[in-house]
Amino acid sequence: MRRVRYSVAMSLDGYIAGPKGEYDWIVMDPDIDFGALFKEMQAHAVEIAIIPVLLGTGVPMRPSPAKLAKLRLTKHRVYEKTGTVLLNYVVT
Repeated sequence: MRRVRYSVAMSLDGYIAGPKGEYDWIVMDPDIDFGALFKEMQAHAVEIAIIPVLLGTGVPMRPSPAKLAKLRLTKHRVYEKTGTVLLNYVVT
């Protein structure tokens, strides 16, 4: 069975889009190698890029009510130019 990788950009307060679905707040860090990320598309089950912005409202990363999911951090990186933090987890 193939495993799914969920890769998403999220605001610091937990939103993946603004209240009207907008995503113009997501900064594109020049140091992120998207080609290399796409080549890694094996089963990492969750990858979150946390963008240093507070939206206050919008589309939440996980709508309520959400089930408990235990995760184990497998990789992390801080992109200094934009303050973006990339976190990779596996669902345990």
